[in-house]
Amino acid sequence: MDAFKSILRAKYLVLTHGPTDVSYFYFLFGRFKMIQTWHGIALKDVSREAERNARLYMRIIQYLSRLTDKKYELILATSEETARTFKLSFSNENVKILSYPLNDVFYNPDLLFEDYKKKLKLDQFAKIILYCPTFRENSTRQQFSQEFLNKLNTYLVRNNYVLLIKRHPYGNFLFNNLENYSNIIEVTDIQDLLVHVDILISDYSSVIFDFVLLNKPIIFYPYDIDIYIKRWRKLNYDYFKELPGPFAMFEDSLLNILTSIESIFSDKKYKERYELFRQKFNYYNNNRACEALLNYIIK
Repeated sequence: MDAFKSILRAKYLVLTHGPTDVSYFYFLFGRFKMIQTWHGIALKDVSREAERNARLYMRIIQYLSRLTDKKYELILATSEETARTFKLSFSNENVKILSYPLNDVFYNPDLLFEDYKKKLKLDQFAKIILYCPTFRENSTRQQFSQEFLNKLNTYLVRNNYVLLIKRHPYGNFLFNNLENYSNIIEVTDIQDLLVHVDILISDYSSVIFDFVLLNKPIIFYPYDIDIYIKRWRKLNYDYFKELPGPFAMFEDSLLNILTSIESIFSDKKYKERYELFRQKFNYYNNNRACEALLNYIIK
């Protein structure tokens, strides 16, 4: 009850996903102004119609969410391109380019909540690789084959590398007995961890747009892109034209690219594509997002 009183008395609600950040309900009543900081640049379609084959209760939630979307006083974007996408996705013109507060940790170590380098003893490894896939509703496929994990762990041990795996909180990926692999570790957090990561592997997750700010290699692993678009969500962009690559479509190609990513990343033409990608989706590249948002609210 105290929480609901606080919500009703609030002048502002600052959210990262929606009303469920502060309540059990998908739609809130009150005199407050809602500020949507969001939690990542949308490669996937985040409009409420994006959910494929939604059940009745999900359609009700989508309807309530659409009502909320139109009430946002402010929606944060990171560039002209992302502002355009969010105006369409949220059916709301109150979008402003202020960058994302969650990325301030990339530039100011004092903002880190958890020292994962110390917690996970990452200093002992020559390179830290992170695999961070997005969610797939009702997927029961094994993410990696046993044979591939054996090969991968051998490669990691030989080079003194470690692979960290971060499941999406809404995903139900299956991984084969990761405790059997000395250099493959499952982790539960990501934003404070990214500053320590040397190479990112991902698919359609918004983490790629955050990680590009660190100017480090990314390997794109869209092994199920046709099924994903057909069964789960469409994408806002042409995946292979918009993203800089390199792209791995199979397990073997993923391992091959991993062994040569340094030379790929140092290639001049590739660096140009990478930089164009970063600039298109991130207008700002500094540690002032929290300050910018606070100043905007005060004004």
